Amino acid sequence: MKSSFLFLSLVLITISQLVFAAPAPADNAEEPQDNSNGASPTDRAWVNEGAFESGILGVTNQYRAQHGARPLQWNSSLAWWAYGYLDRNKCAWKHSQGPWGENIACGYVTPAHSVKIWGDERRAYDYRHPGFTHETGHFTQLVWKGTTDVGCAREWCGRYMRWFVACEYWPPGNVQGQFAQNVSPQRR
Repeated sequence: MKSSFLFLSLVLITISQLVFAAPAPADNAEEPQDNSNGASPTDRAWVNEGAFESGILGVTNQYRAQHGARPLQWNSSLAWWAYGYLDRNKCAWKHSQGPWGENIACGYVTPAHSVKIWGDERRAYDYRHPGFTHETGHFTQLVWKGTTDVGCAREWCGRYMRWFVACEYWPPGNVQGQFAQNVSPQRR
């Protein structure tokens, strides 16, 4: 009798929890949106080819001018290769290991902001001891004087990663033994 009473009590408690639980969302309820950084799959800066290229080149060449490097030219072949890489990559956070220089970023509001993040690594670069570090490698590739061309691509990777951008550089930078002549201090 006592075990029957316990069993019945457990059944009633379970049923009451199911009945009085929070109501299910309506079928037409939208998933909560996290727009903390403003990037979306429809932002013009990302989806319009001209806006994307000019956003990348504009900020890239500002940083290069500040460090005594000539402007880069847009290279459609490098951009095409970057698109192929992103298509194969499926939003995995890793470098392509291709034969050229490469910078990658994800989650930033605009293409220009992605480049700015790379460029701002200059704060950590030690011009007295030139060389590669993981903390400044995007910056040094960005302003590498021997680089002449860039081509970039982007892919929407969902709400968490947002836009993933890959930029390919030719000739590649970050060559050991060549930092002093290719990465100059910022001009005042």
